[in-house]
Amino acid sequence: MAGGIKIGKLRKRQEKRAEVVLDFGDDESLTLTVDPSKITVGWVKDISAAGRENDFGIVTERFFEVLLDWDLLDDDGEKMPFNDETLDALGFDVFFMIAEQMGKQDAQMKETSTS
Repeated sequence: MAGGIKIGKLRKRQEKRAEVVLDFGDDESLTLTVDPSKITVGWVKDISAAGRENDFGIVTERFFEVLLDWDLLDDDGEKMPFNDETLDALGFDVFFMIAEQMGKQDAQMKETSTS
């Protein structure tokens, strides 16, 4: 069966998630749920190069490729959507720091299941 995938393998692939926890101190952190299979050497190089060139479009495009969920809250404590408006509100420097941390080898990542 060329070009196909068995449902069991597809489910296992979908169940793989990783959490990247960015600790900001003072009991504040940001947890990003990502697809670790998409965080590759090429992804990290693209993020880094785009950051050096201040190319926000490439950085956001690469970010959305891997991001599945996050726990970023607005000032009222409501979860913020991950969309272009939220990223614009963060500003390039903060957003780039988040994206760069996602790609670092020493970021705290742990496998979770989707239950």
